[in-house]
Amino acid sequence: AKTKVKLVECSPAIVEQINTISNFTCSAEVVSICLPFICTECGTELFAVAPCEQLKKNYKAFLSAQCTKCSKPLLFDDIPAEYFSFLSVD
Repeated sequence: AKTKVKLVECSPAIVEQINTISNFTCSAEVVSICLPFICTECGTELFAVAPCEQLKKNYKAFLSAQCTKCSKPLLFDDIPAEYFSFLSVD
């Protein structure tokens, strides 16, 4: 029997490798990734986990979040077009 590998909660470093190295996943399914955020108010860095199936439909809906420390809006801490490029979205 063949084993199907699933990648769950991939860190930003792994997402970068997926986007940079062709066939990095070796046909493994990327189920979810961590989205990097930073609070420009208090400097807090946070990660939100998002399912790739939903990101493929509308990744822009996942680009806003609220700081858990000061409740101010968080800033997505990467370039969306590059970060989500492995999903083949615009």
